[in-house]
Amino acid sequence: MVDRMTALAGRKARINDRAGIGIAELCPATLVQVDVWPDRVAETGAGLAALLDKTAAMPDTRRAVLGDGQMLARLTPERFLLISEDDQTAPMAEEDGSVFDLSHARCCLRISGDGVEHVLAKGAVLDFSVTGFPVGTIAQTMAHHMDLTIIRRSETEFDVLAFRGFAESLLDHLMDAADEFGVSFRPFSPPT
Repeated sequence: MVDRMTALAGRKARINDRAGIGIAELCPATLVQVDVWPDRVAETGAGLAALLDKTAAMPDTRRAVLGDGQMLARLTPERFLLISEDDQTAPMAEEDGSVFDLSHARCCLRISGDGVEHVLAKGAVLDFSVTGFPVGTIAQTMAHHMDLTIIRRSETEFDVLAFRGFAESLLDHLMDAADEFGVSFRPFSPPT
């Protein structure tokens, strides 16, 4: 397997002991898009959900199933996104659909804290309240000039994915938007 450099290699940590918002760069081992043929969605989607948890049901459109170090999100009726901290594969027969490895093409930032909904709303025109964007919701949207995929992981934590080439712009935007709350940034550090 090819060793990956993170999209924000070289960015230094910014630690603020009074930070209300934390931003951490993630580097999941697996980030794949799975496109399923329309007549195979039920069977193949259930199989993908079983990769996370044998009892997990296939998520509805714009929803995610969160597992321990893994997530399966359903972007459209026939498109899924599998993210895993492990080197997880999405086994797929060509009669079921196709798999696209996006691991090297995306950056992923986890943003958390009590003001996180307000920070995200400064760039994306969505209702990020817990009632408008409940835990497990996923949305594809834009902020400034960037296409984003946003996933709510908990009441105060979101993952934000963007094309790798926009990693610096995304981080700068989130740092500026979070400045009023106090913000810390932690770059990815591979396990030793």
